[in-house]
Amino acid sequence: MKLRFKLIFLTLLFILPTLALSAGLEVVNVSTPQFNELMKQHPEMMIVDIRTPGEFNQHHINGAVNIDFLSPDFATKLKKLDKNQPILMHCRSGNRSSQSLVIFQRLGFKKIYHLNYGIVGGWPHR
Repeated sequence: MKLRFKLIFLTLLFILPTLALSAGLEVVNVSTPQFNELMKQHPEMMIVDIRTPGEFNQHHINGAVNIDFLSPDFATKLKKLDKNQPILMHCRSGNRSSQSLVIFQRLGFKKIYHLNYGIVGGWPHR
């Protein structure tokens, strides 16, 4: 059962960004070192943390905006963001953030830098 879940998760992790990419959203899957480098080179880039407020309050990247993927108003809050500005986005493990790419695409966002394996894959620091 655990192996089956891992296979489904890995499949979604790689297929959903590809589907979003084909629909007009450029998704760049990045490692923790790449995420860190993007934060250093582009401090103006918005960091969107889509974990729950409880997870966010435990620890988060300085300057990150918390928009809870599990919240019923997730899409409404995303609509308030600049769709033309590239966004650095992450969740805890990469699962919710991969799922959210369809919503970002539907709302017309242009470019998302997606932290592979989320914050547990190696917490980036600003």
